[in-house]
Amino acid sequence: MWFECKSVWQFLDKSLKIHKAPVLESISVHLGRQCPVDEDVGKWITNVIDRKVCELFFTLNWSPKPIKLPDSLYTCHTLVHLRLSRKILVELVSHSYLPSLTRLDLKCVFFKDEDSLVRLLSGCHNLKDLYVKRHIEDNVKNFKVKVSSLKFLVYVYEKNHSIEYTRGSLVIDSYALTKVIVYDNSGDSCTIENTPHLDKASIFVMCYPGGKFMFSSLIFFDVHLNIATVKCCTTINFSQLVECRIQPRNFDWLEPLMVLVQNSPKLKLLLIDQVRTLSIILIKRMQILVD
Repeated sequence: MWFECKSVWQFLDKSLKIHKAPVLESISVHLGRQCPVDEDVGKWITNVIDRKVCELFFTLNWSPKPIKLPDSLYTCHTLVHLRLSRKILVELVSHSYLPSLTRLDLKCVFFKDEDSLVRLLSGCHNLKDLYVKRHIEDNVKNFKVKVSSLKFLVYVYEKNHSIEYTRGSLVIDSYALTKVIVYDNSGDSCTIENTPHLDKASIFVMCYPGGKFMFSSLIFFDVHLNIATVKCCTTINFSQLVECRIQPRNFDWLEPLMVLVQNSPKLKLLLIDQVRTLSIILIKRMQILVD
């Protein structure tokens, strides 16, 4: 549903009242600039949860400040797919409990603090897919993804270099993870650990050297080869690697590449791509890893 009128809440309320099914399969609401955003947001979310919603996609494109959603959203037993976008404040004072949730999308939302992020993810015991596109002012310095059930992670963090920024960190610690895409030009440190089942990875990071990457199990590796990633490419034994795609940065990358090839006894395909259209690169990575 896409509405930009003052009667949006009346329409939604009437629509839900005539809905008689025991389960609300899916609802998508995108609130634009002309929509009223006050306590009605919380009332509407509560109403949807009471009707046992399975898929909830909620975008708030405009508001004087981020809106806090009701606590009941984070303890909904029926939610399978949750997508929150834009002017939404994720604030949890206790751990979430989302036992049915298998996919979570967080697009440019705000967090009350880092504990709210931890509490949200800690209650998603069956989460398989996580998509994160961060806002530069989302109140999280150290972003940690620790979800034991997680299979596929997409993490996007694009920094506007004209904004003053305190460097933080990204830590991915998810035992069941098999596919990961990381696009992060912020300069944050990046660590990927405790991922023995990881077989596909697409990595674009601009962090300082010293990040830790557990990549020895990879079958497919797509990497932006720069000063931050060259260490992992030259020190890891890629014993299972079959396909490798390299986007080299402006430095002497030939020697590190030769070391990577020598450390990859099963390598069958090597692609060197010097086209640096980053949006195109990211789209390609998405297509490759979802196959």
